[in-house]
Amino acid sequence: MALYNEKMAKNITQITEQETLDFYFKAILEKIEAILGYKLELGERKEFVKGINSQDVYLTSRPIVSIVECLYSGVDITRFINVKSNRKINIGTNLCPCDEIEIKYISGYSELPINIQLFIFEQIVLAGTKIDEAGLKSYSIKDISYTYISDLDKNKNFIESIINMFGATICL
Repeated sequence: MALYNEKMAKNITQITEQETLDFYFKAILEKIEAILGYKLELGERKEFVKGINSQDVYLTSRPIVSIVECLYSGVDITRFINVKSNRKINIGTNLCPCDEIEIKYISGYSELPINIQLFIFEQIVLAGTKIDEAGLKSYSIKDISYTYISDLDKNKNFIESIINMFGATICL
């Protein structure tokens, strides 16, 4: 996979077998994408977007790299489109809630930003170090203490981390 730095992933996770590393990476990436509601890998997307009484339209997938084609009532308005932010475009005319545009665009990452890569590597390490709690929540020996959290709390923390990292609302 070209989405992450393989050398750094092997150093951080201590997983040397590429197939195993790819498996973990893909599984965690798919979990993140399920929460976000869109793919992170660079690719072409197609959406039908309703208006919001504004010239600005918000697309699902981000970051927007380029607009391939935009049709409004069958008319190509691609040349009027301006990308305003990583998920907002300006179509050059007000679009009412009853109107809809068909838009093809390129979005995503060819290589994930390092903060997202690091988050995934950390999740790989956590997935590879399953501890049998047997009901144990915490214990300590002298100056060292351990606290375990439930799977439900782990999932809640994972989702909260995704929301914080992407500034996203979840699509569950």
